[in-house]
Amino acid sequence: MAHDGVRENPYTQALADFVSGLTYDAIPDDVRQRIKLLILDSLGCALYGTKLEWTKILLKTLESVDHTEDGCRLWGMKKRLSAPHAAMVNGTMVQGFELDDVHRKGVLHVGAVTLPALIAVTEMKKRKLSGKDFLTAAVAGYEIGPRVGICMGQEHIGQGW
Repeated sequence: MAHDGVRENPYTQALADFVSGLTYDAIPDDVRQRIKLLILDSLGCALYGTKLEWTKILLKTLESVDHTEDGCRLWGMKKRLSAPHAAMVNGTMVQGFELDDVHRKGVLHVGAVTLPALIAVTEMKKRKLSGKDFLTAAVAGYEIGPRVGICMGQEHIGQGW
């Protein structure tokens, strides 16, 4: 189908349908338990990452251009930045020493990209996100991130992605 002269990609549409249709009850219990461990792993890695030199360099750089007091939290710190910058710093902290989860075939540290963005979005929302909705969104991110990486091929990492 075409929308405004643009041809829809059936694969992109399938991913969008999966994400928008995923419900907590459709997630198997073992996946629910696993996502909780993956979240804890990423948060633990981020706390370790607060002390890394490259985190400090990135934070100093972003603080010089990002002046917000009601932004999103930087994990393990008493600082806030705008949502995109907070997600970038938090993701850097998660992946900063490569102790975090990795999907080898998709060549992706899934938690470092999924959780910082998800948590920043939850902080920006006017209404609260339930725990079930949060876990459902995390599962969706952990499911589609590696699929995109697999489609890009392992050479994407060498191309700067």
